[in-house]
Amino acid sequence: MKVIENNEKYIIVDDLLSEDVFFSVFNEFASKNFLKRNSREWDKVWRIEDGSSFVEEDINILSKSHCAINSMIEFLISEIISVSYIAKCMNNDWKKVSHRAGFFNSGEGLSWHDDGKGKFAAFTFYAHKKWNVQWGGELLIDYTDVEEFSLINEKDNQDFLNQLSFDNEMENDVLSRIGRGDYINPKPNRLVILKSGAFHKINPVSKCAGFNKRMSIQGFFL
Repeated sequence: MKVIENNEKYIIVDDLLSEDVFFSVFNEFASKNFLKRNSREWDKVWRIEDGSSFVEEDINILSKSHCAINSMIEFLISEIISVSYIAKCMNNDWKKVSHRAGFFNSGEGLSWHDDGKGKFAAFTFYAHKKWNVQWGGELLIDYTDVEEFSLINEKDNQDFLNQLSFDNEMENDVLSRIGRGDYINPKPNRLVILKSGAFHKINPVSKCAGFNKRMSIQGFFL
């Protein structure tokens, strides 16, 4: 395990799991049932143009007091919790962790957004076996401070979120003021913990990826 970045917006940990544990997580991931995102109801954080990525049917929740480890993915979550304590990326007020497996095919991504209130941090673990730098799927993080703008407050208003799905003029104004940031390549066995209050997006997976899928386990400290 190597912490290669720990700044005010995010933490990157490479080689989080040993090789045999990583492959066990991959195999458990591959055995899950997936459905098209928004097939039940449109979560408007995801724009129509983002495509129809696939996600695990249910969101899994672990409480802070959860002790038993019943699967390799639960072991992974326990490792992520340990990293969060070591890296001191947030306070100890969180009560539970949500996690959900999913994957992106060629042409699929996620538009600019922030994660809103009620979340102490977000995390993504990349579970694919290989990834090429030409395949896209990077996590992009904007330098804009969410707290400086009213967008974060208005985002909790469903009417505003509905409007944003069809007209992003205000979002464009906010993100154009600085207009720069960082990117993180989705390397296999890499963990990214994103601290609250950061605008971010997932770059669409390139056609160069072919049938290769951007596989990840994503969740929140709540």
